[in-house]
This record gives sequence, structure tokens and C-alpha cells, in this order.
Amino acid sequence: HGVQFELFRNQDGTVTLNRAFSDGQWFEEAASGFLADLGRIDDAVKIDTGPSRGCVLRKSGEVIAWNEHGLWTPEAPISDAIDVGIGTNVWAAVRADGSVHVQPMPGKDARDFTPPEDLPSAFAVRAHASVIAAQMADGSWRAWGGNANSRLIEQINSIGPAVDLLFFSLPHGRTDALIWIDPTTN
Repeated sequence: HGVQFELFRNQDGTVTLNRAFSDGQWFEEAASGFLADLGRIDDAVKIDTGPSRGCVLRKSGEVIAWNEHGLWTPEAPISDAIDVGIGTNVWAAVRADGSVHVQPMPGKDARDFTPPEDLPSAFAVRAHASVIAAQMADGSWRAWGGNANSRLIEQINSIGPAVDLLFFSLPHGRTDALIWIDPTTN
């Protein structure tokens, strides 16, 4: 099911990427095609990965995303991103003005991923499969995306304020899992 990546953001802002073949052997991809560009990054502030995909948010606000088919570029360059998340079919970035840019995988219908018109200003974003979730100033999360994930979207939208969240599919596609951190009060 695609290529597995091992991606690290080092303390100095560089990015180290290894790639696994089906036999489980890892090797450095520094000199291979479009991934060679990752070797030149020295200002990474965040990374996000998943099977056969990954993205890097640079200090400049640029997002570099890819999947097993190559670079996954936005229609227009982004230079003001403050957070990123990548799913199987979409990656998303919160921009400096709080708007959310969503970039579907080539061939996917962009209408499935368009942020809701009433989405408040966001400061964080997560993505998995065909679901995007953005965090609002009050700590609440708002999710949207593909209809196949409607139960997960409803769950995310019902948790209220959370420090962070993570959602993913369990092996063999049995179900989706949602984990969140409740805020503490003193």
C-alpha cells in the first residue's frame, strides 16, 4: 500500500527522510528526484506524515507536500502558513490571517474539501484520510471533508475545547480512532 516514509525534523531545522521498501529495509533518500529538495531545507518548523505522503512547513510559511507520485503543490504558492496537516486525499494549511487553505490530491473533487463558509479564524489544523479539522481561538475543533468519514467528523465536532487531537484509521480499515487532550483548569 504505497511507500512508507520515516521523516524527522531535526533541532537545527533540517529534515531527514528515509524510505522503507516492502522488505522493511530503510535507506537515505537524499539524492532521489524531488525528495532531494528536502536535503536543502534548514528552516523546518513542523512536519506531518502518513503512508506514502508527507509535508514540511518552513519558517518562511512555505509548505512542501508530496505523495508517492511526486510533489503535491498548491494552485498558487503559499508563503504565510502557520500550521499544516496532511491526509491521504488532502493537505491543509492555516494561513497567517486564520483562513484554512485546503489542497486536494490531484484528481479529487475540491468541493469535498472546501472549508465551511462560517469557519471562524483558525490557528491549528490536522488531517487524516479525507477529513480536515481546524482549531478555533476558543480551543474547539471544527471538522469537515469526505462523506465516507461523516461519523468521525461528527465526533470531532462534538468534543468541545481540546488542547490537541489526533485521528487515524486502525489497521485493515476497521474503524477510525479519535484521541484528544482535554484542557486542564486550575
